[in-house]
Formats: sequence, C-alpha cells, structure tokens
Amino acid sequence: MIKVLVSKIKKAVRRAKRKIVFTASHSRLDKIWFEPVGGCNLRCALCVNSIAPVKRKRGLAKLETFIKVLDETNPKEAELCAWGEPLLHPQIDSFLKICYQRGIGLYVSSNFNVKADFDRLFQANPKMELAFSCYGMNQETYQLYHKGGDFRLVMDNVMKAVEARKKYGGTLSWVWLKHRYNTKELSECLEMCKRYDIKPLVSDIRLDLRREVLDPLSSYKDDNIHWAAEDSRRYFKKTKKKKMKCPLPFRTASFDFDGSVLVCCSSYDNEHDMGNILEEPWKDIWNGRKYRAARRAIRWGIFSEPAVICQRCVKRGYRDE
Repeated sequence: MIKVLVSKIKKAVRRAKRKIVFTASHSRLDKIWFEPVGGCNLRCALCVNSIAPVKRKRGLAKLETFIKVLDETNPKEAELCAWGEPLLHPQIDSFLKICYQRGIGLYVSSNFNVKADFDRLFQANPKMELAFSCYGMNQETYQLYHKGGDFRLVMDNVMKAVEARKKYGGTLSWVWLKHRYNTKELSECLEMCKRYDIKPLVSDIRLDLRREVLDPLSSYKDDNIHWAAEDSRRYFKKTKKKKMKCPLPFRTASFDFDGSVLVCCSSYDNEHDMGNILEEPWKDIWNGRKYRAARRAIRWGIFSEPAVICQRCVKRGYRDE
C-alpha cells in the first residue's frame, strides 16, 4: 500500500514539474558566444569542420547583428569564436572595439593562418585575450593536425601580435592540444611562451569535437585513439569520474553570424536552433518553449516537448545539479 502511494506521489511530482514554466532572467547573461564568420580557412584533423562539416550557412556577420545581440543580452563576457575563423572578417576590429567600449570581457580565438593587422586589433581592444591555436613547432608536425596551414605564417603573426600587445596591452594566449605526435615539442612551446610573455593553454587532444558531448566515447574512440598522447589523462589514465554539470541554458547563449540562437556550440545543425534574434524578441526566445524544455531536462532530467538537443546531453550524464 505504501509503495503504491509513494509511486503515485512521484508521478504527481513529475507531472507538476512538467507544467512549471521554468523561465530565467533575460536582462543580463553571464556570457555569450558569437560567430563573426560562418566558415573557416583550415580543415583541422579532429575539428567538426573536417569530421562532419557543420550544416550551417556560411557568411559574415553584420555589425548591426552583433550590436543587437549585445543590446538584448547585455553580457558580462563574450567569446568571438565557434567553428569559424574570426580574423577573416574585414570589420573584426569594430566588433572588438564595441566590446571594449561597453566594458565586456572579450576572448577571441584564431588559427593565425590569416593576414591581419595586429596593431589595429589590440588598439581596438587593449583588454582582450587573443588566443591562437598551434599544435606543433615545425611545419611537419603542425600540418598533421592543421590541414592546409602554414607554420611560418603563424609564427610571423605571433611575433606581430607580441609587438602589438606590448604597445597597447591585452593578453596573448597559445592554445596547444597535446597529442601523440607533438608531445616532445611541448617544452619548446613553453619556452617560447616564457620568452615572449605568452599565456600557455595546454590540454589533451579531444578525439572527436562533434561527438564527444552527444555520444559515448566507445562509439568513436577506436577511430581516432592514435592521436592521444601516451600520458593522456583523458583517455588512458583511470581517474574518478566527475559529475558533468551544464549551466549553459540558464546563464549563457550562443549566436551564429546570421542571428540564429544556439543553446551551446554543440548545436552543429540548424535543426537545434532555439530561434533567431533578428526575427523574434530576445525575451520570447530566452523563455520560449525550447529553452524551458532545455532547462527542465538539465535541472530535473524530465523530457518534454519540444525536443531539444539538451535532452541528448542529459542522457550522457550532463545535469545542472
């Protein structure tokens, strides 16, 4: 009798939770991701653009779109990067300057395989963090991962960025993903970082940027495990399994160059979009049915209509608690 009563109570609680509106404040987000350029000039080995290209339009963001996003979301921080190369945008300095004028913390990630005026960039935002990705210390190692890249061009840009940073301020960071073929060159990278006051951002290679969040490791590990360094904590060393948390649908948002709203950068296809800020009021998107369904799934593990990509993440163990 007691078991039946407990079961009925649990069912009633689940039904009640499904009906809760689950809104969140839209007046100011902690952080946004914005894609200035829908497209990249490289095809890096394990990036989504190589493994299974992002099924989105290609193009350049209009400055007016970025301004509207900032006006509506009022973020504390912004990242200008997702799957494209932001420095390909001819007006990228204007994007940087707007963030500086509004006191928004800014992080920009580039492959440095572009011709750019770094004086102009650091002058536009002397407080930004500009990060570049380079996983080798010579052309042979570098091109193993960065397909189509020019190591000499990257190093030329690094030195230009170092000089510009000295003049105007800001932070220059070196993103280095450690893999089986570049481990011996890491010390040389760190020495160069120390010599030129570059912030090193070193972590293990990730075997499949498209599937790592949504699919179990066993489904793709064998295909790319040859990339993992022998001392990789991520793939070889037994560590205590951490609880995977995801606060993104509650405090952050991502935007494609055309105004499409994404719950996070793992939304590789338009079918997972939450809306478009150029077509709907931001508050209606942020507290619309899709975002409420995402929060309900992340917070309580309850799946409700409409289907959202967060429900796949919950099945993989991501929660908000």
